[in-house]
Amino acid sequence: MKLFVFTLMLSLLSQITLASTTKVDGVWTNPAIWNEGVSPNQTVSLATHYIQHNVTVNGNLDLLAGGNLIIGNESGPQNTLSVTGSVSSSLFSNIIIRSDGILVINSNAQNSLFGSIQVDGELIIKGDFLNSGSSGITISEGGKITVEGNLINDGTIDNNGTLDVNGEISGSGTIEGNNPLPIELLSFDAKQTDEGVTIVWVTATEENNHYFEIQRSSDAKTFETLVSITGTGNSHQELAYTFTDKKPLEGIAYYRLKQFDYNGLFEIFDPVAVNYTNNGIFANEPEISLYPNPYTSGELTLKLINWNSNSSTIITVVDVSGKVVFNQVYHSLNGTQIKLNESNLGNLPKGYYFLVEKNNFTSQSKPLIIQ
Repeated sequence: MKLFVFTLMLSLLSQITLASTTKVDGVWTNPAIWNEGVSPNQTVSLATHYIQHNVTVNGNLDLLAGGNLIIGNESGPQNTLSVTGSVSSSLFSNIIIRSDGILVINSNAQNSLFGSIQVDGELIIKGDFLNSGSSGITISEGGKITVEGNLINDGTIDNNGTLDVNGEISGSGTIEGNNPLPIELLSFDAKQTDEGVTIVWVTATEENNHYFEIQRSSDAKTFETLVSITGTGNSHQELAYTFTDKKPLEGIAYYRLKQFDYNGLFEIFDPVAVNYTNNGIFANEPEISLYPNPYTSGELTLKLINWNSNSSTIITVVDVSGKVVFNQVYHSLNGTQIKLNESNLGNLPKGYYFLVEKNNFTSQSKPLIIQ
């Protein structure tokens, strides 16, 4: 019995020291690509495999019970391990992707039961990614993880590099370090219009964005929610949203934006003030009427009221970066309607703009959304 136990221990120790290293590009199951002349099992246990070339795994790759996978050697060109199926790491196993290493998983991935993943290079997951509560992931500076599906994180992620998730982020775990902002807000404006107070906001990017709330307050302290508007989820292009408060408060009111992630976290942005009057405009104050807004097609009508007509007026349209996309001089505009159409605006991409009227005496601007 003692001899059996001793033999078993020697066998386990010998397996712990097992190591395989690639010598050329190829398929995992081809013995010729390995220095040892033997292709390792695709269930890696008590062994370490060094991927220092471009290798393809057909099917799944599972690391468990002390299995280790090290991709890259930090001394040459990039080394890519591509797995056509799923990848799992569990039971104290480790995946290390060095700075010149890339791991591409064409299905789902799972890190569980004290599994560990270190990313100095790049990890690309085409499906969903589960990181369980007992497991950890570290992304170093310069490292990158891209998840094209959903990220379910019940463990810990220490992100000092880049974490891009195209789907939803959920779970009870923590993401520390370089957390991506839920949205990058370009602008948030509220102005009195013919219909009430119109709020327009523009995002440059959205990550895991569930919905927005527009909130209003009379004292900038206590806010009430007026409406909830669904977000886009994930986007890397400019998007414009609009809402009109058709029953605004008389006098000064404050409007603010509150944004919610899919995981329930939220961000509140600074409020803006609007001084609303029932008659719509102050006596003799120049006013711009612009409709329809948002604009899709057909005619866009501008009307200037109480405008000094003794001088020329320049009408300019600028985008959010300040670039002038339309500019024209008009004369004697007081009370006059100006019609713009596809010949003026048809070549402009969808987005958020400002229409500015200016003469020698005064100027005003209106937000313009092209959809």
